[in-house]
Amino acid sequence: MVQFWVVYLILVKWLLKFGVVISSFVFQSLRKSSAIFAMTKNQFQRGFTLIELMIVIAIVGILVAVAIPNYKDYVAKSRVSSAMSSVEAIKLGVAMCAVESGTFTNCSSGTRGVPNWTATNILASVVATDAEIVLTFTAGSNVGAELGGKTINLTPTLQGANVFWAVTTNVEAGRVRDMILKYSTQ
Repeated sequence: MVQFWVVYLILVKWLLKFGVVISSFVFQSLRKSSAIFAMTKNQFQRGFTLIELMIVIAIVGILVAVAIPNYKDYVAKSRVSSAMSSVEAIKLGVAMCAVESGTFTNCSSGTRGVPNWTATNILASVVATDAEIVLTFTAGSNVGAELGGKTINLTPTLQGANVFWAVTTNVEAGRVRDMILKYSTQ
C-alpha cells in the first residue's frame, strides 16, 4: 500500500505540474487491477521497484530534452548581447563622426574619432568602413556552432542629428537571429 501511494504522489505531482488533472478513480482502478501495486500486509518495501525507476528516468529524460536546447539558446543570446554591448564605443565614434561632418564618408576604424578594435574571445574582428560596422564572431569552438564565424552588419542612417542602425546578419538559428535583429533601431 505504501508503494502505491509513493507512485501515486510522484505521478500526481508531475502531471499537475504540466496542467493535467487525473482523477483518483483512475488510480484506484489501476491499484485494484494491477499486480504491480498489489501488496499484502506481510510484505514490506525493500527499495525502489522497476516501475518507480522507469518513471523517474522518464521524467528526467523529458526535463533534459527541454532544458538542453533552451540552455544553448541562452548561452548564444548572452554571447550576442556581450558582443553588441562591446561595440558601443565604435557605434558612438561613428555617430559622432557622422553628426560632426554630416556624412558617413571616412568614418572608418582608426580615423576621425572611431576607435580600433581589439579581438576578444567572442569577437574576432570589428571593422568600421565608411560607417558600416561588421562584427565577426570567433570560431565555433569559442562561441558555439550557431555563431562561429558568422557576422553581424550594422548600417547607419543619419536623420538630422540622430543616427539609426539597421542590423543584418547571416546567423541562421531562429531565436538567436531574432534576438540579433532586435538591436535594429529603425
